[in-house]
Amino acid sequence: MSSADLRVYYSEKSFYCHRVRIGLREKRLRYKERIIDLARLENLEVWYLRVNTDGRVPALGHGDKIFNDTEDILQYLDETFPENTALFPDPSTDEGRMCKYFMAIANKIDIEALSLGVPENPAYEKCEQKYSYPSSLYRNLVKAFQDEGPKRCDALAELHPDLKDDYMAIKERLEKVSLNVDERRFGVAVPLCGDVLMKLEVELKRKKEEMEKKERKEKKLDDGKIVAALKKMSEENNEKTGPDFWLCGENYTAADVYWSTTLRALYDLGLEDLFWSNGKLPLVAEYFERARSRDSFVQSIPLLDDGGSRMKKSEILINFEANEENSAAFCPCYPCIIV
Repeated sequence: MSSADLRVYYSEKSFYCHRVRIGLREKRLRYKERIIDLARLENLEVWYLRVNTDGRVPALGHGDKIFNDTEDILQYLDETFPENTALFPDPSTDEGRMCKYFMAIANKIDIEALSLGVPENPAYEKCEQKYSYPSSLYRNLVKAFQDEGPKRCDALAELHPDLKDDYMAIKERLEKVSLNVDERRFGVAVPLCGDVLMKLEVELKRKKEEMEKKERKEKKLDDGKIVAALKKMSEENNEKTGPDFWLCGENYTAADVYWSTTLRALYDLGLEDLFWSNGKLPLVAEYFERARSRDSFVQSIPLLDDGGSRMKKSEILINFEANEENSAAFCPCYPCIIV
């Protein structure tokens, strides 16, 4: 099967989905996509559960295979299309080990707790939220899951007995959803976020020094030219918006996919002033500016203030219709589309 057989189900309101769509664009794969409207509980529709019994987004379909974990999706794309850009370096190398490490520490940041807690805590009222998503829109989604989700699961389970077990599993998950801010969890999430970002700053500094050392070695500078070259390199770096390297080296990897979206989520909540801007963590600030300027990031960035309709800003080159109980229509997505 080719990449044209890939089917991506996603929500504009999920930063996990943003990660998958960045990965697809980095690998320059042709695929079909379908937006799932979480506010309307479209993820509970019968047609979608027949595609993905877990009812979550994102989901990737390829033939009869379905994946709904972000890392599993990115790994599958790498393994299935190795001729395209690699997102995961060889795990036996230093780059591969660092990739896993950076992904793991990104996942330590509790975006859910921060999204619920920051808008409700007076101590963070000066945080300038960039969109309605981190606060009101996010809370509206949670309220829909909490109030309507379990009832919808009961009704659809009765109408479709073959999916009853799946609906009951989803219902149990939705009944645990809460709008209440767990003060203890939030109290841990904020300092933990600061600690993780400090680790990122340290690693960026180490990687910058490593890359500069490598550059000096490759240029085979003699003692008389080192001072002048270092001065010139310093001046050049000061003019850049970010360091000339990515987290695991010269190549953009899954670690950068994870961290660009994590920093974007924190930025949307208005937490950049608290954690990294104004010289607090200069290398993190530079890295974020560079990461969010990358084409794959820009082309797949969530559109949260226009009703979630990316189609209004995309020129579709080829139309493709797919009926799944007359509910799902795919549109082809190409890396060359300017979104």
